[in-house]
Amino acid sequence: LNLRTSIFHNEKGDSTRNNYDLKSFNKLINYFKDNKTLVVTNLITKNIDLEKNRDILLFDEKLVLNLNNLEISSDKKELLQLHFFKISEFTMGCNSGSNFIPLLFNKKLLFHNMALGEWRLNDHGKLAPIFLPKKYLDIKTKKLIPYKEILNEKIVKLRKNEELLKQGIKILDNSDDELLEASKEMISINDSEKKIIKVEQIEFWKVYNSLYNTEYPEMIISKNFYKNNKNLF
Repeated sequence: LNLRTSIFHNEKGDSTRNNYDLKSFNKLINYFKDNKTLVVTNLITKNIDLEKNRDILLFDEKLVLNLNNLEISSDKKELLQLHFFKISEFTMGCNSGSNFIPLLFNKKLLFHNMALGEWRLNDHGKLAPIFLPKKYLDIKTKKLIPYKEILNEKIVKLRKNEELLKQGIKILDNSDDELLEASKEMISINDSEKKIIKVEQIEFWKVYNSLYNTEYPEMIISKNFYKNNKNLF
């Protein structure tokens, strides 16, 4: 789980849309607790207000290894990070620079909490099969905004949450269930199923590909996310 937070990146004031709230990972952690170890990178827990009765209850247990809490040199932390990327089944990460590391080891990557914006996704073929976007809320009407209305040059050029708020738009992070179900899909989905899902989502991808002048033949929106939010597509 390769996390990105404004605290880790020392970002103050305007927050970038690729950051997200850490409160939504508890279900995912609990799901993997029986027979898998979750390795967390880029997380700084100091100064993060987490509710102990709900949020990330397992960060103090051996199940979850937070590399930034280890009392070792930064060089050793980076080597450990490389090691865990290499032995992992897949990596969950947003559209950040460190995503190239699992790809070096031919490991799959799940893009989660993705904002539709100025940065387009890199096409990593079958190594990045699932894309989990954030949702956009019309503050005035309290209704979710269809993605075709977000995928226009006026909106995608706004790179900060604060810029979008001035336009009456609030970005919503992926929920506990969305993250959990997408992680399950990374393990279970096969090429045949992915092709069927891609056809179902074709209208979204036509708009997305047209705006960014590219194609993503191997990538799909998370199956469960698409099913539960079909009206947004």
